[in-house]
Amino acid sequence: MEDLKNLRANVGSAGSGVPNFVDKLLDINRIDPSGIKKSQFEQILGVMLMSFAQSEAYSRRLPFLSPAVLPRGVVDIAKDIPALDVRLVA
Repeated sequence: MEDLKNLRANVGSAGSGVPNFVDKLLDINRIDPSGIKKSQFEQILGVMLMSFAQSEAYSRRLPFLSPAVLPRGVVDIAKDIPALDVRLVA
């Protein structure tokens, strides 16, 4: 999460619950939310998944989360998308 400092982040549309979730992530990572430019756009093209290397730890700190893995090639085997396993929280 340290990589997010001084970046712009789309935290989802208002009323979706995502802005509140992002605030919790910033808090447990001790990141000052004023250092991130937050936008609330609808879904946009070019958005990529972010692998959560600490997905197990996040799920233990935030019990409403569960760790999950998006396996390599599951989206498109022929094109190898994603090219690596992606660790997620759901």
